[in-house]
Amino acid sequence: MRAGRSMHGTRAGFTVIELLLALSLGSLALLTSIMVLQQLAGAGDQFATLAREFDDDANGERAIRAVVRQLVAREDSLPTFDGNRQRALFTTWCDTPSGWKERCDASLALSGDVGSPALVARLSNGREVRTPIASSLGALIYLVDAELGGTWVHAWGRSLSAPLAIGVALPGDMLILSIGERR
Repeated sequence: MRAGRSMHGTRAGFTVIELLLALSLGSLALLTSIMVLQQLAGAGDQFATLAREFDDDANGERAIRAVVRQLVAREDSLPTFDGNRQRALFTTWCDTPSGWKERCDASLALSGDVGSPALVARLSNGREVRTPIASSLGALIYLVDAELGGTWVHAWGRSLSAPLAIGVALPGDMLILSIGERR
């Protein structure tokens, strides 16, 4: 009897070629599955990025409304509010990493980006909040009196008092950001 054959004339093991072929097919299957998993991971990353951008857009307006609503009078005799058609400057309450709020200066302005116009709030604590708007052809206006549909002005001089609201006047639309306690 020769080595490698059983008594019935069949082989007992695999040849080197068969082993190499099996290892090659296994490696190919493993490589293909790794490539598929990488593509899925990339798609997951893209989905997470899109979801984050959507959340930022959705939460941006809410965050800007909170910044404006929490406008506070300064404790010193410096002006509380200053605004024109392009930007508004004021003091507000900002969140701290420790969880409480502290006073910080804020700037609210319309971005000049034609491709993606936005209303942007920049805070002195380094935070920037933005929300997309319909057009870059807008202006900030200020509510003086709410009676009979409201009296709006295009500028608010440096003063110790603040307007009732800030309006973002856009072609065919208006976003109104109300101010909390007015002083």
